[in-house]
Amino acid sequence: MAANITLTTPTSTLPSCTLRPQEPLLPWVSDAILAVILPTIVYAVAGAFFQLLDSYELFSNHRIHPSEDELKRNHVTKRECLMVVLRYHAMQIAIGLALNYGAEPPMVGDEACKIRETAMMIRNYRNIIPYVLTILGIDARQLSIATAGTSSKLAQVIGGSIA
Repeated sequence: MAANITLTTPTSTLPSCTLRPQEPLLPWVSDAILAVILPTIVYAVAGAFFQLLDSYELFSNHRIHPSEDELKRNHVTKRECLMVVLRYHAMQIAIGLALNYGAEPPMVGDEACKIRETAMMIRNYRNIIPYVLTILGIDARQLSIATAGTSSKLAQVIGGSIA
């Protein structure tokens, strides 16, 4: 006479999936605007630093091109160069702001959502194992009963009732 064994597993509670807006890096400006403006700020600071080095002739013995060679090659005044650079950065900022217009802030907290999705996928597909075993010609119910004494988790997996 075969033993009547019912395999039950308490269903674990899934983590809650609550997304929240990511805190900005600086509280007074959004990350999107900072990402648009910061390259221009870095460029301006670096340019000012090298202009200072050139104005006070600091490290002049370490220059790649001597200043007389530089004067022969450069046919554009510093003012014209500055105007082109300002126009370029104005276009860059305008396009960056236009692309970020209306964009929602990035959301965080999706780790729990990913765990929840994986758990739901496992729960939804857990009944496939007995059908696959049946297609292969193996009686999943009898195999589950036979393995219940040695490994209850394996019996639950074979029986399709693992949560």
